[in-house]
Amino acid sequence: MQTIEDLQDFGSRAFYLNTSQDAASYIFEKFEELNINVAYQEFTVSTHAVRNVVATMPGTSESSSQFLFGAHYDSENRDARNLSEGQRLAAPGADDDASGVASVLELARILSGTRLKNTVKFVAFGAEEYGYDFSGGLAGSLAFVQSEKAAGVAYAGCWILDMIGYEGDYGNHTVVVVNANSAALGTRVRESVQTCDIQLAVDVAVNPSITYSDHSRFWADGYPAALVIESNPSDNLYQFNPYYHSSNDTLDKLSEGQIVSVTKGLAATLLDMTSPVRGNETTIVLAGIAIAATVAATMYIYTVRRKGRQT
Repeated sequence: MQTIEDLQDFGSRAFYLNTSQDAASYIFEKFEELNINVAYQEFTVSTHAVRNVVATMPGTSESSSQFLFGAHYDSENRDARNLSEGQRLAAPGADDDASGVASVLELARILSGTRLKNTVKFVAFGAEEYGYDFSGGLAGSLAFVQSEKAAGVAYAGCWILDMIGYEGDYGNHTVVVVNANSAALGTRVRESVQTCDIQLAVDVAVNPSITYSDHSRFWADGYPAALVIESNPSDNLYQFNPYYHSSNDTLDKLSEGQIVSVTKGLAATLLDMTSPVRGNETTIVLAGIAIAATVAATMYIYTVRRKGRQT
Protein backbone atom coordinates (compact mmCIF):
# COMPACT_ATOMS: atom_id res chain seq x y z
CA MET A 1 0.00 0.00 0.00
CA GLN A 2 2.95 2.28 0.61
CA THR A 3 4.12 1.64 -2.95
CA ILE A 4 0.72 2.71 -4.30
CA GLU A 5 0.82 5.86 -2.19
CA ASP A 6 4.35 6.67 -3.34
CA LEU A 7 3.38 6.29 -6.99
CA GLN A 8 0.21 8.37 -6.72
CA ASP A 9 2.25 11.12 -5.04
CA PHE A 10 4.01 11.80 -8.35
CA GLY A 11 0.78 13.61 -9.28
CA SER A 12 0.77 12.20 -12.78
CA ARG A 13 2.86 9.53 -14.43
CA ALA A 14 1.80 10.34 -18.00
CA PHE A 15 4.52 8.94 -20.25
CA TYR A 16 5.29 12.33 -21.82
CA LEU A 17 6.10 13.96 -18.43
CA ASN A 18 9.35 13.95 -16.47
CA THR A 19 7.44 12.51 -13.52
CA SER A 20 7.03 9.31 -15.53
CA GLN A 21 10.82 9.02 -15.72
CA ASP A 22 10.98 9.68 -11.98
CA ALA A 23 8.45 6.90 -11.33
CA ALA A 24 10.55 4.51 -13.43
CA SER A 25 13.59 5.40 -11.32
CA TYR A 26 11.59 4.76 -8.14
CA ILE A 27 10.59 1.28 -9.35
CA PHE A 28 14.16 0.55 -10.48
CA GLU A 29 15.45 1.37 -7.00
CA LYS A 30 12.80 -0.86 -5.40
CA PHE A 31 14.03 -3.83 -7.42
CA GLU A 32 17.64 -2.96 -6.56
CA GLU A 33 16.77 -3.07 -2.86
CA LEU A 34 15.71 -6.69 -3.38
CA ASN A 35 19.08 -7.53 -4.94
CA ILE A 36 17.38 -8.60 -8.18
CA ASN A 37 19.10 -7.90 -11.50
CA VAL A 38 17.33 -4.89 -12.98
CA ALA A 39 17.78 -2.85 -16.16
CA TYR A 40 16.03 -0.17 -18.17
CA GLN A 41 14.73 -0.91 -21.65
CA GLU A 42 14.63 2.42 -23.46
CA PHE A 43 12.43 3.32 -26.44
CA THR A 44 10.84 6.38 -27.99
CA VAL A 45 7.19 7.31 -28.32
CA SER A 46 6.79 10.20 -30.74
CA THR A 47 9.45 12.58 -29.38
CA HIS A 48 9.31 11.24 -25.83
CA ALA A 49 11.96 9.01 -24.26
CA VAL A 50 10.27 6.24 -22.30
CA ARG A 51 11.65 3.32 -20.26
CA ASN A 52 10.49 -0.11 -19.24
CA VAL A 53 11.92 -1.44 -15.99
CA VAL A 54 12.89 -5.10 -16.31
CA ALA A 55 13.97 -7.18 -13.31
CA THR A 56 15.19 -10.73 -13.84
CA MET A 57 15.45 -13.57 -11.35
CA PRO A 58 17.49 -16.26 -13.17
CA GLY A 59 16.37 -19.85 -12.92
CA THR A 60 18.63 -22.86 -12.56
CA SER A 61 17.76 -24.16 -16.04
CA GLU A 62 18.61 -21.89 -18.96
CA SER A 63 16.71 -24.11 -21.37
CA SER A 64 13.41 -23.90 -19.48
CA SER A 65 10.65 -21.52 -20.50
CA GLN A 66 10.31 -18.35 -18.48
CA PHE A 67 7.51 -16.74 -16.46
CA LEU A 68 6.60 -13.06 -16.22
CA PHE A 69 4.61 -10.70 -14.04
CA GLY A 70 4.00 -7.26 -15.53
CA ALA A 71 2.10 -4.02 -14.97
CA HIS A 72 2.23 -0.54 -16.48
CA TYR A 73 3.42 2.33 -14.32
CA ASP A 74 2.23 5.28 -16.41
CA SER A 75 -1.10 6.97 -15.69
CA GLU A 76 -3.55 9.22 -17.50
CA ASN A 77 -6.28 11.78 -16.91
CA ARG A 78 -9.01 11.40 -19.53
CA ASP A 79 -9.64 15.17 -19.56
CA ALA A 80 -6.12 16.04 -20.76
CA ARG A 81 -6.48 17.08 -24.41
CA ASN A 82 -3.10 18.77 -24.86
CA LEU A 83 0.31 18.94 -23.22
CA SER A 84 -0.60 21.88 -21.01
CA GLU A 85 -3.62 20.07 -19.58
CA GLY A 86 -1.59 16.90 -19.19
CA GLN A 87 0.91 18.82 -17.08
CA ARG A 88 -1.80 20.51 -15.02
CA LEU A 89 -4.32 17.74 -14.37
CA ALA A 90 -3.63 15.17 -11.66
CA ALA A 91 -3.51 11.52 -12.69
CA PRO A 92 -2.68 9.65 -9.46
CA GLY A 93 -3.54 6.29 -11.04
CA ALA A 94 -3.71 4.41 -7.73
CA ASP A 95 -5.77 1.60 -9.22
CA ASP A 96 -4.67 2.15 -12.82
CA ASP A 97 -2.09 0.91 -12.41
CA ALA A 98 -0.10 1.57 -9.26
CA SER A 99 -2.02 -1.36 -7.76
CA GLY A 100 -0.59 -3.71 -10.38
CA VAL A 101 2.94 -2.34 -10.02
CA ALA A 102 2.76 -2.72 -6.22
CA SER A 103 1.71 -6.34 -6.62
CA VAL A 104 4.53 -7.06 -9.07
CA LEU A 105 7.07 -5.55 -6.67
CA GLU A 106 5.63 -7.60 -3.80
CA LEU A 107 5.79 -10.78 -5.89
CA ALA A 108 9.43 -10.00 -6.57
CA ARG A 109 10.06 -9.53 -2.84
CA ILE A 110 8.32 -12.78 -1.94
CA LEU A 111 10.07 -14.82 -4.61
CA SER A 112 13.52 -13.24 -4.30
CA GLY A 113 14.43 -15.67 -1.53
CA THR A 114 13.67 -18.77 -3.60
CA ARG A 115 15.64 -20.72 -6.19
CA LEU A 116 13.41 -21.72 -9.09
CA LYS A 117 14.05 -23.87 -12.13
CA ASN A 118 12.50 -21.25 -14.42
CA THR A 119 13.67 -17.69 -14.87
CA VAL A 120 11.08 -15.17 -13.71
CA LYS A 121 10.88 -11.60 -15.03
CA PHE A 122 9.13 -8.70 -13.33
CA VAL A 123 8.39 -5.84 -15.73
CA ALA A 124 6.99 -2.33 -15.26
CA PHE A 125 5.87 -1.10 -18.68
CA GLY A 126 5.83 2.50 -19.83
CA ALA A 127 3.42 4.18 -22.27
CA GLU A 128 0.55 1.74 -21.88
CA GLU A 129 -1.85 4.68 -21.89
CA TYR A 130 -2.50 6.55 -25.14
CA GLY A 131 -1.79 10.10 -24.03
CA TYR A 132 -3.49 13.30 -25.16
CA ASP A 133 -2.27 12.88 -28.75
CA PHE A 134 -2.75 9.09 -28.96
CA SER A 135 0.96 8.56 -29.62
CA GLY A 136 1.19 5.95 -26.87
CA GLY A 137 -0.90 2.86 -26.30
CA LEU A 138 0.75 -0.44 -25.30
CA ALA A 139 4.07 0.95 -26.54
CA GLY A 140 6.18 -0.40 -23.69
CA SER A 141 4.88 -3.95 -23.97
CA LEU A 142 5.32 -3.81 -27.74
CA ALA A 143 8.99 -2.87 -27.37
CA PHE A 144 9.50 -5.58 -24.77
CA VAL A 145 7.77 -8.39 -26.67
CA GLN A 146 9.57 -7.57 -29.90
CA SER A 147 12.90 -7.73 -28.07
CA GLU A 148 12.05 -11.04 -26.37
CA LYS A 149 10.83 -12.58 -29.60
CA ALA A 150 13.99 -11.51 -31.44
CA ALA A 151 16.09 -13.07 -28.67
CA GLY A 152 14.18 -16.36 -28.92
CA VAL A 153 12.88 -16.21 -25.35
CA ALA A 154 10.13 -18.76 -24.61
CA TYR A 155 7.47 -18.15 -21.98
CA ALA A 156 5.39 -20.71 -20.13
CA GLY A 157 3.14 -18.04 -18.67
CA CYS A 158 2.79 -14.27 -18.39
CA TRP A 159 0.39 -12.45 -16.07
CA ILE A 160 -0.33 -8.77 -16.69
CA LEU A 161 -1.87 -6.99 -13.70
CA ASP A 162 -3.93 -3.95 -14.67
CA MET A 163 -6.29 -2.51 -12.03
CA ILE A 164 -6.64 -5.06 -9.22
CA GLY A 165 -7.63 -2.96 -6.19
CA TYR A 166 -11.21 -1.71 -6.60
CA GLU A 167 -13.59 -3.97 -4.70
CA GLY A 168 -16.82 -2.03 -5.07
CA ASP A 169 -19.82 -3.73 -3.46
CA TYR A 170 -18.31 -7.21 -3.69
CA GLY A 171 -15.83 -9.24 -1.67
CA ASN A 172 -12.30 -9.93 -2.86
CA HIS A 173 -12.45 -10.82 -6.54
CA THR A 174 -10.52 -10.84 -9.79
CA VAL A 175 -11.14 -11.66 -13.43
CA VAL A 176 -8.47 -13.50 -15.41
CA VAL A 177 -8.86 -12.76 -19.11
CA VAL A 178 -7.28 -15.26 -21.51
CA ASN A 179 -7.41 -16.39 -25.13
CA ALA A 180 -7.58 -20.02 -26.25
CA ASN A 181 -3.78 -20.35 -26.21
CA SER A 182 -3.63 -19.05 -22.64
CA ALA A 183 -6.72 -20.65 -21.11
CA ALA A 184 -4.68 -22.91 -18.82
CA LEU A 185 -3.21 -19.87 -17.05
CA GLY A 186 -6.62 -18.78 -15.84
CA THR A 187 -7.49 -22.30 -14.71
CA ARG A 188 -4.22 -22.58 -12.78
CA VAL A 189 -4.90 -19.32 -10.91
CA ARG A 190 -8.37 -20.48 -9.90
CA GLU A 191 -7.13 -23.92 -8.80
CA SER A 192 -4.19 -22.51 -6.83
CA VAL A 193 -6.45 -20.05 -5.02
CA GLN A 194 -8.81 -22.88 -4.08
CA THR A 195 -5.99 -25.22 -3.00
CA CYS A 196 -4.42 -22.58 -0.76
CA ASP A 197 -7.79 -21.44 0.58
CA ILE A 198 -7.16 -17.81 -0.41
CA GLN A 199 -10.21 -15.60 0.09
CA LEU A 200 -10.60 -14.54 -3.53
CA ALA A 201 -13.32 -15.16 -6.11
CA VAL A 202 -11.62 -15.94 -9.45
CA ASP A 203 -13.57 -15.70 -12.69
CA VAL A 204 -11.89 -16.82 -15.92
CA ALA A 205 -13.00 -15.13 -19.14
CA VAL A 206 -11.87 -16.63 -22.45
CA ASN A 207 -12.26 -13.57 -24.63
CA PRO A 208 -9.67 -12.81 -27.34
CA SER A 209 -11.47 -9.57 -28.23
CA ILE A 210 -10.26 -7.88 -25.02
CA THR A 211 -7.06 -6.25 -26.21
CA TYR A 212 -6.94 -2.94 -24.33
CA SER A 213 -4.02 -3.82 -22.03
CA ASP A 214 -0.42 -5.02 -22.33
CA HIS A 215 -1.34 -8.72 -22.38
CA SER A 216 -2.54 -8.33 -25.98
CA ARG A 217 1.02 -7.63 -27.20
CA PHE A 218 2.00 -11.05 -25.83
CA TRP A 219 -0.99 -12.67 -27.51
CA ALA A 220 -0.04 -11.12 -30.84
CA ASP A 221 3.31 -12.95 -30.78
CA GLY A 222 1.90 -16.23 -29.59
CA TYR A 223 2.95 -16.02 -25.95
CA PRO A 224 0.58 -17.46 -23.32
CA ALA A 225 -0.56 -14.45 -21.33
CA ALA A 226 -3.41 -13.47 -19.02
CA LEU A 227 -4.84 -10.13 -18.01
CA VAL A 228 -5.54 -9.98 -14.27
CA ILE A 229 -8.11 -7.25 -13.64
CA GLU A 230 -10.82 -6.44 -11.09
CA SER A 231 -13.61 -6.19 -13.64
CA ASN A 232 -14.27 -7.15 -17.23
CA PRO A 233 -16.54 -4.38 -18.59
CA SER A 234 -17.91 -6.69 -21.27
CA ASP A 235 -19.61 -9.07 -18.80
CA ASN A 236 -20.75 -6.61 -16.08
CA LEU A 237 -20.02 -9.20 -13.41
CA TYR A 238 -18.36 -6.66 -11.11
CA GLN A 239 -18.59 -2.89 -10.87
CA PHE A 240 -15.96 -1.10 -12.95
CA ASN A 241 -13.92 1.50 -11.08
CA PRO A 242 -15.80 4.81 -11.64
CA TYR A 243 -12.68 6.85 -10.77
CA TYR A 244 -10.65 5.32 -13.62
CA HIS A 245 -8.56 7.85 -15.60
CA SER A 246 -9.50 10.74 -13.31
CA SER A 247 -7.94 12.81 -10.55
CA ASN A 248 -9.97 10.75 -8.05
CA ASP A 249 -8.23 7.41 -8.71
CA THR A 250 -6.62 7.43 -5.27
CA LEU A 251 -5.53 4.95 -2.62
CA ASP A 252 -8.50 5.54 -0.33
CA LYS A 253 -10.83 3.98 -2.94
CA LEU A 254 -8.98 0.65 -2.95
CA SER A 255 -9.19 -2.58 -0.96
CA GLU A 256 -5.96 -3.69 0.66
CA GLY A 257 -7.44 -7.13 1.26
CA GLN A 258 -8.23 -7.64 -2.40
CA ILE A 259 -4.77 -6.55 -3.57
CA VAL A 260 -3.14 -8.87 -1.02
CA SER A 261 -5.35 -11.80 -2.04
CA VAL A 262 -4.63 -11.33 -5.76
CA THR A 263 -0.90 -11.19 -5.03
CA LYS A 264 -1.06 -14.34 -2.90
CA GLY A 265 -3.03 -16.10 -5.61
CA LEU A 266 -0.45 -15.33 -8.29
CA ALA A 267 2.44 -16.34 -6.03
CA ALA A 268 0.70 -19.65 -5.34
CA THR A 269 0.11 -20.17 -9.07
CA LEU A 270 3.74 -19.64 -9.98
CA LEU A 271 4.97 -21.97 -7.24
CA ASP A 272 2.45 -24.55 -8.40
CA MET A 273 3.84 -24.34 -11.93
CA THR A 274 7.54 -24.24 -11.03
CA SER A 275 8.57 -25.87 -7.76
CA PRO A 276 11.50 -24.36 -5.82
CA VAL A 277 14.86 -26.06 -6.34
CA ARG A 278 16.04 -27.59 -3.08
CA GLY A 279 19.66 -27.80 -2.08
CA ASN A 280 20.47 -28.55 1.54
CA GLU A 281 16.72 -28.52 2.21
CA THR A 282 16.47 -31.89 0.46
CA THR A 283 19.11 -33.41 2.75
CA ILE A 284 17.31 -32.02 5.79
CA VAL A 285 13.96 -33.38 4.63
CA LEU A 286 15.43 -36.81 3.86
CA ALA A 287 17.24 -36.85 7.21
CA GLY A 288 13.97 -35.97 8.91
CA ILE A 289 12.21 -38.83 7.14
CA ALA A 290 15.01 -41.22 8.15
CA ILE A 291 14.87 -40.11 11.78
CA ALA A 292 11.07 -40.44 11.81
CA ALA A 293 11.36 -43.96 10.34
CA THR A 294 13.96 -44.95 12.95
CA VAL A 295 11.81 -43.65 15.78
CA ALA A 296 8.76 -45.47 14.41
CA ALA A 297 10.72 -48.75 14.09
CA THR A 298 12.12 -48.40 17.63
CA MET A 299 8.68 -47.79 19.07
CA TYR A 300 7.32 -50.80 17.17
CA ILE A 301 10.07 -53.11 18.54
CA TYR A 302 9.56 -51.74 22.06
CA THR A 303 5.80 -52.34 21.85
CA VAL A 304 6.23 -55.92 20.56
CA ARG A 305 8.76 -56.79 23.29
CA ARG A 306 6.58 -55.28 25.98
CA LYS A 307 3.57 -57.30 24.82
CA GLY A 308 5.75 -60.45 24.79
CA ARG A 309 6.76 -59.89 28.42
CA GLN A 310 3.16 -59.32 29.41
CA THR A 311 2.16 -62.58 27.74
